[in-house]
Formats: sequence, C-alpha cells, structure tokens
Amino acid sequence: MGNFKETFIWKAAFESEQAKDHQPSVDTLISVFDKARENAGTLVSEIAVDLPGYTVHDIEHLDALWEIGSQIVGQDFHINPVEGFVLGCSFLFHDAAMTMAAYPNGLEEIKASREWKRIYGRMKASHNGCPDEAAIIEVFLREQHAFRAEKLPKISWNGDVGPRFLIDDADSREKFGDFIGEVAASHWWDHSKLESQLQNKVIPAPAPFPSIWSIDLLKLACVLRTADASQIDERRAPSFLRALRQNRLSNYSAQHWTFQSKLTQAQNRSDTLFFAALRPFPKEEANEWWMLHDTLKMIDGELRKTDDLLARCRQDGTRFAARRVANIEDPENLKTCIQTDGWHPVDTAFSISDIPRLVENLGGDQLYGHDNMAALREAIQNAMDAVRLRQIVDPDAPEPLVEVDVVRSGDSTILKIRDNGVGMSESSIVGNLLSFGTSGWLADTAIGEYNDSFPLKSHVSGRYGIGFFSVFMLGSKVEIKSRRFDASPDQTTVLSFPEGLNTRPLLCGAEYMDRMTSGGTELFIHLDISKLEEGYWRSKNRNRFWAYTDGEVGELAETIAKHFPASSVPVKVRNGDQLTWIDGRNWDSEPASSFLQRIEGRTYPGETGAQFETAVSLITEETGETVGRAVLYPDRLAGRFVSEDNRVCGAVVAQGAKICAGSFRGMLLGKPLRAARDFATPLASPEAIQRWATEQARLLKPIVSDTEDQQNIAEQIASLGGDIGELKFCEVGGTYFDRDELRAFLKERDEIWVAQDAAVSVDRPKEKLSTRTDTCISVGCGLRSIVFMPIWARPWRDGRKGVNLRRIAVKIICEEFSIAEEVAEKMGMVEDGHSVYVAPAPVWHCDDNTTGFVDGQYFKRNMIVEDVDQFFIPRGQRG
Repeated sequence: MGNFKETFIWKAAFESEQAKDHQPSVDTLISVFDKARENAGTLVSEIAVDLPGYTVHDIEHLDALWEIGSQIVGQDFHINPVEGFVLGCSFLFHDAAMTMAAYPNGLEEIKASREWKRIYGRMKASHNGCPDEAAIIEVFLREQHAFRAEKLPKISWNGDVGPRFLIDDADSREKFGDFIGEVAASHWWDHSKLESQLQNKVIPAPAPFPSIWSIDLLKLACVLRTADASQIDERRAPSFLRALRQNRLSNYSAQHWTFQSKLTQAQNRSDTLFFAALRPFPKEEANEWWMLHDTLKMIDGELRKTDDLLARCRQDGTRFAARRVANIEDPENLKTCIQTDGWHPVDTAFSISDIPRLVENLGGDQLYGHDNMAALREAIQNAMDAVRLRQIVDPDAPEPLVEVDVVRSGDSTILKIRDNGVGMSESSIVGNLLSFGTSGWLADTAIGEYNDSFPLKSHVSGRYGIGFFSVFMLGSKVEIKSRRFDASPDQTTVLSFPEGLNTRPLLCGAEYMDRMTSGGTELFIHLDISKLEEGYWRSKNRNRFWAYTDGEVGELAETIAKHFPASSVPVKVRNGDQLTWIDGRNWDSEPASSFLQRIEGRTYPGETGAQFETAVSLITEETGETVGRAVLYPDRLAGRFVSEDNRVCGAVVAQGAKICAGSFRGMLLGKPLRAARDFATPLASPEAIQRWATEQARLLKPIVSDTEDQQNIAEQIASLGGDIGELKFCEVGGTYFDRDELRAFLKERDEIWVAQDAAVSVDRPKEKLSTRTDTCISVGCGLRSIVFMPIWARPWRDGRKGVNLRRIAVKIICEEFSIAEEVAEKMGMVEDGHSVYVAPAPVWHCDDNTTGFVDGQYFKRNMIVEDVDQFFIPRGQRG
C-alpha cells in the first residue's frame, strides 16, 4: 500500500486514540480511501500521456504529499479521521484533471466548453494566428485542472457494468464529495480567496462520526497547497524516465527535470523547511540553479503567507511548524545547501532602483528616438487600448472616448488623460501596469471571463509593456486613478508617485469624493515644464503640446490629430478654453480635405495641393480589405529635402496611430518594427500597391500640368511596380516625352545615348552657356520607397515589383531599334557598384561649339552583343 501510512499525518488521523474509539467507522473510511486511491492512480497515470514534458504526477507523487505535509505541519498538528479522509482524497484529486481522461467525453467535451474558446482566442491573439492544438490542450489542462478537480468527486465514467466514480462508495461520495472537491480546487486560489471562501467553513462531521469531530476546510486547504508546492524532490524527475522522454521535453521542461532530479526530500528544521541537493550545479546548469532558486522563493512565500493566514484565522495550535524556507534570503546562503561548481550566484534581478535610470534612457535612440511626443503618444495609446478592449468584453460599453486636458493651476501644469475603457483593479495595477515588460491588457486573463474574443496581439498598441514608464519623461509626479468597468465605485484604486520613481508608489482606495462613477482610468501628470522647454530629452522636433496660443488651435490638438489620424477611439482635447474633437473612424470615406488636414496639420498645402485631393483613392486587397487611402505628390510641392516637420507627407498608421511618414499624401496601414514604434512596414501587399499606383497614373495625368512634376510622379509609380500610363517620364533636348512620344522620336533616329538625369543636371558646364542636345535621353535611374526608413530597417516589399524609368526607356529603345535583350543587359552590367561598360553621352551643347559629356549608355539600330565591348572599362578605372 506504500509507506505513506507511516507518516505523521496518517497516524494522527487514523491511528490516534480518538480513531480507535470509533474503529469500525474509521476502517470504512480507510477502505473507501484505498479504493479511491486505486482509481485515482489509474487516472493520474494518463497525465504522462497528455503532458509528457511535465515532471511526475503519478500516484507516487500523491503519496509523497503525506510525507512532505507531515514535515510542514509538525508534531503538534491535530487532525481527526474525517479530516484525514477529506485531506487524503484532495491529495488524490487536486492534479488529477491534468489529463483529457478527466473529461468522460474527451476532447469533444473539452472543445465544446467556453473555457476552450477563451483560451483558444487568447493564444490566437498572442501568436497572431492559429496556435498548435497540442499547445492549446496543454494550456487548457493546466489552467482548468483546479476547476475540474472540484467536480471530480462526483463525475462518472461509463463502464461495462454501469457508471464508475473515483469514490465508489455512494454514501461517502455524497457526504464528503463537495468538501473534497472544494479543498482540491483551492490549491490554485490566491490567499485572499482562500480566506474569504473557507475562513468560516468548519463543518461538523456527519453521522455516524462523533459530533465533536469537525472538518476544518481552511486548515486542510493550507496543508494541501503547502505540501503540493514543496514536493519537488528527485522522485518527481527519475533519471531513467527522463532519458525515455528527452526528445519530448522543451528546454523549459528539461530545466525543471534537471533541478528536481538533484534534490533530496525536504526536511523540517526548527521553523524552516530545509532543501538540499545531491549533486552541485556546474556552470552549464546555472539556469537550472536559478530556476530552483525562484521555485524555493515561491515555496517560501507560500509558507509565509499560509502561516500569516492561519495565525489570523485560527488559533496558534493550527499554525504549521515550517513557516519559511531555509537559506533562501540570499543566493550565497542557498549555495551552502544547493551547491554550485565553478561559479557564484549573483542576484541581478530588476529592482525599483534600476527604473529611474532606465527612464532617463527612454529618450535615447534605441527606444523613443529623441521624440518629446513619445510619452504623450504612449499614454494616449494605452488609453485607446483600454477603450477598445472594453468594446470587446462589455456589451453595454459606452461610446468610446479618450479625453486629454491641459489644466493650469497656479505654477503647475497638469496633463490629464481619461478613458472610459476597461479600467484596472488593484491586482491588475500591481501585476500588469507596474510589471516592466509585460503586455498589460493581454496579460490580464481576467478579461477572458467576459468575452471569448481576445484582440490579436498585433491589434494592441501597448504590447511591449514599457509604455507606462515613459510618462516620467514628462514629469516625476504622476497619479493614476482607475476602476474596472464591472466594479463598484468604492473599488476605485489610486496609485500615486509623489516623488517619481525615486521612492515607492502609494496604492490605496479612493476617497469618497474621488471615486469614479463609471469604469475607466484617469492619468494625471504634473508636467516638468522647465525640462520640456529646455529640450531635456534633446527632441528633434519642436512640439510644444503643453503650450496655448491665443486665438489659434493649440499645438496639443494638432499634435494629437497628426499622431492619431485614424483612431477608432475619438479624442476630446481641451487646452485652456479651446475644445477640439479628433475622430478618425471614417478615414476611408470622409472628405479628402478633412482626411488630409488631420494628417498634415500645419503643413497642409491648401489651394496649392487642392487639385490633388480629387485623386485621393483607396488601396485595397483582392479580398476587398482596405489597407490605405492616399495620393502621390510631386517632390517639388512636398518639400522633399526639408525636415519632416515642414514637409507635406503621409503617415503609416498602426491601431490608428502614426508610426512613421512616407512620400505620399494620406495614410497606409502598417505594423511597427520595434518597441519605439517609430518605423513601420505597410500591410499592403505589393500587388495592392501596384494596382493603386497604376490608378494614380490615370488620375494624376490630367491634374499635373508641370512636365517635371509628371516625371517625378512617374518615377514614384514605376518604383511601386505601377504602369506610368501617359505620364511624361524622360527628357530629350529640353522636351519631356511620354512612352508614345519617345517611340515616335526614336523612329527618326539611328542611334541614341541614355544618361542619368541627376548626372546630366550636376555636370552642366558652369562657366559657359549651354543647351541640351537632342542625341541623349535624360531619365531617372533610381527606385523610390514610399515609406521613409533608416538603413537598419528591413526594406519594405513595396519595391519588389518596381522598375526605374531608365529600364522603361531602354525597353522602348530595344523595341524600336530591334536590339536583343541580352545586349541591353550587357550594356547595363554593374559590378561592385560600378558600371562595367560606359559610353560618353553628349548631353550639353555649349555656345563655343564644344560638347559636354557624362557617363551613359549607347544604343544603335540592330546593335549586337559585340558592339558593347568597345565601351568596356577596366576594373581599376571604374568609378
């Protein structure tokens, strides 16, 4: 039957004097338990089938809980036989649902549950696609096993001779089943729930047991949770079993197996639980050592919290003997019993003292790129995420809204951002908002209680878990007030940083007058105007969003509009007496002028660019999905070579917020490339961009009268893979040609040179009059990107189908001059960035009858490959 019947808890429960006085009834309990143990052993053996990477959860583990539990509770612990029966069965059942066998109808039953749909939705969101079914099953079994454990005592399986139960005896099942299930389930509760649910549950024993016996569910639940947490010795990770499963273990699972395989049984020493290792951990097992360290920290916390709970809710006689883990206070102390070999453990865990210095660096190139708008943008994005999430989970959600207010009070200027979103509970503030690097909304599993449809991870702006801390770039004094949408006003929580991150924050409930009447969050930032005015963050732009300009729209409203041109959450902006509404929900259908003004702000060209607004068109995929709305714009009018603040340009937008700019007017939907959200790749496919670019050629031809502007637009369209249509795209002798005009011109020629337009312009003779010759085609040779990107960023696929204008011109020349394709390819050959064949192109006719030449290419009628050889340039003379 196993040595668990030699443990202190077993003997205290079933072999005490009080047990002997009622031996027949006690023997019945033992017999019923023995059969339940046999059935549970069969069930838990299936865990290894469904979760092969997990350490041992078989009957040996369940038996070991009697031993470790005895070490924890100590010799003064009191337990009667009915409590022993309930505790023993809760040992058996608490993890028994970590297998599909715990569901009589198997996977079909699991998939039909609401919990499966919720977990599937959450995993799909975090993976941005369909997760592996086996991974979902693993998460489901782990997350739901405690809930299922509560039902296991009364669940039946259909057998050959009728329904089968884990507890065969119907009388015992009905009398004790609910108590067993509640204690078994409680091992996954937090201590506050444990206290609220079980504090007053001391149940008199049912007949035929003596009425002086009681079942103290809180006491039993504390034994189970501490024993379960602490049972991590080598029996959980047998070496031969690991060898058999090694190909099925993830790296994370393998680390668990490694450290548990080295542990002896835990032992009670004074008021501590003592753990020791059989063998030291070498350097290559440092991660395993630290995983063990963290596990012992968890056990230490469990013992301390349980001791505090029992001390408050029960008499001292109920408190356990082991109240903490030995040697866990410092890694060097732990090393005395969990040895290392050839290295020393140094705890470099993230601490509150690190955060101020980290925030000092938030304005650096790697994160926010010297942008003093970054913190405001992050705060508003977090508010919008909260509102979007509430729209998903709350069927009675109000109209989405974020309010931004600049309030001046004496010498103080306070930035206030309020949303009517999902709000935060105290635990969410502590566990998500203040946990640097977590994705707060996606990490809040409680949201799954209300809706099965989690947003995709890519659909949440603040998914990097760093945005909140950026507010300290604006000021050190910060206060947050929040109420979850499903909570009452008296559950409003206030988190304040009166001295920034240099001291610990204050967390408390709101005073009566400060309670929020509806769900949402309010953020108050006391702006450090002196730092902002002095350019403390070395901002490259000149946004002064805190400023107020009498008689004009303030920079705050304009700045927010430019940064959130397509947000599905309207923003109400108040700065002094100015009130502005920003609403980008209809960006794909609103009048083009309103759409462009919101994106461009003060760079909106007005009448100069008005004619181009008629060519603003949607960018759509074959599926009908709209991925942008834009118009191409000539460089001459856009101000291509001036700073972005003064340039007319479009925006690449993710979740309604501008990420970066592009050489167009309007907007493309995109995806951020890094945490700073300062560069993005558009979502539009090359085919969608190509179709849109071709349409732009048709729409802009009658609008653009300037021939140089037409050439510039043609270059942009060709770079995107579009058809340039009837746009002028090259120049000969001062005249610009479209494709048909170039063909007509070539019919009268037997030879022609081609040169890059930039080289032609740069090499024009400076000290004498000159005009363009009619023997050389001047044409663009470059590929333009529609999105402004730095060198480090991945090149966007917009140019995958693109060609330069020179290629279009050369193709027409080859067609008219009957030149084979390989001739043109040889003439345009490039090695190491330099042309292999160069023909001096006569481009300038000077007033002294001399000719100005630039490097170019030569073509004549019926040209063959050998004709190219005369223009060969030796490697040492190139460039």
